[in-house]
Amino acid sequence: LGKAHFAARQYGEAIEAFMHLSTMDSVQRAFAAACYGWLGDEIAAAAHLGKIRTLDPQFDLDSFIATLHFAQESDVQHVREGLLKAGIADL
Repeated sequence: LGKAHFAARQYGEAIEAFMHLSTMDSVQRAFAAACYGWLGDEIAAAAHLGKIRTLDPQFDLDSFIATLHFAQESDVQHVREGLLKAGIADL
C-alpha cells in the first residue's frame, strides 16, 4: 500500500502505511526515505537512510533502482529523484 501511495505522490499516506509495518526492510525504508525526500524532511530521510546502511551495508542506488518494476519509466525516475533528494548520495 505504501508503494501505491508513493506512486500516486501521496507521500504522507505512504509514510503512514510504511510506519504501520511491524518491521521494515531496506526496500521499504528506501521508499520511506524517498517520501521524506520529496517532502523536504532531511532529518527523517537521513534516519531511514541510516537504517538502510545498517540493514544492507552494500545498498546501492543503481542496484536498487534496477529491482523496481513499474510500468512507466517516469515512476522509476520518481523513486530515484526522491532518494537523491533524501541524500542517498551520502550513503
